[in-house]
Amino acid sequence: MFSGLACFSPTVERETRELWKRYGGRIASSINELEGVQWFFAALGDCDWIRRLTEHGVTVHEQSWIVDSLKSGFTSLPSLYALHCGPLLGPNGSWLNVIRARRIYLSSGTRLGRAPSRSKGLPYSSTA
Repeated sequence: MFSGLACFSPTVERETRELWKRYGGRIASSINELEGVQWFFAALGDCDWIRRLTEHGVTVHEQSWIVDSLKSGFTSLPSLYALHCGPLLGPNGSWLNVIRARRIYLSSGTRLGRAPSRSKGLPYSSTA
């Protein structure tokens, strides 16, 4: 199902890395392989790692793309899982560095294909 060489942030679950390999993907094992990496994956919350890559024009995908693709039986559109760390204005007027995924509508609390969240705080829930 998967193909290509991937690099994972240290916070990506081991099980997710194993699924990538089990279903056809390869994992970069050294810094020497970085030029050939086609996929970069991170967990939500790994903003420093994501920011360092995206500042150099690298697209980083949320690790759940792998699991979601396996559950659906086809590879989901990866651009919907692209992560970006950037400033958002916080409730007290200060700038917060938070992760925004394109598939999450922070303003409405709505994920694609999902009903609006009724929980307080960030509208993303890993169980949603």
